[in-house]
Amino acid sequence: MNNINRLKDLAMGTKRDWGSCKNNLIVILAIGAVIGTLAAFVVYYGSTTYGPKLTEEALIAEVVYMPATHGTTTGVAVKADGSLGVVVASTNMQASYVTVFQCSHGKFTIARKDIWEKAVEGQTVIIHYREVYRGWGDRPKLVAYDFLNFTVGRDM
Repeated sequence: MNNINRLKDLAMGTKRDWGSCKNNLIVILAIGAVIGTLAAFVVYYGSTTYGPKLTEEALIAEVVYMPATHGTTTGVAVKADGSLGVVVASTNMQASYVTVFQCSHGKFTIARKDIWEKAVEGQTVIIHYREVYRGWGDRPKLVAYDFLNFTVGRDM
């Protein structure tokens, strides 16, 4: 028992009671974890703000529909012990409605059925979007573009 106490004292660098040191260490680590998590949340996420509504001319490059798929397949697997087993895999994918736009900045896709339904491949449209900023203070960072809609024609 005496050797165990000596090892504890060496590990802690003091002759304090091991139980109180352990409790203090746990409390300090817990407080540090909470403060670190909150600081990371505030710095990374900050507040989300949106810029003004912007418009830009674009071409509808493609209109893509992928029907829903459902299926089940089976196969043979080799287990860790070398024996064989049966594997059953099931897929259930919903239908996908994608519109590909090409603007002066490049191509981008919007996967929304309401957009897909009115899109015509090769059509010139005006896209409406907002810039999404995240951060605190006077220097938020541009993190995304919020696609709002598109209209047909050249009126911006």
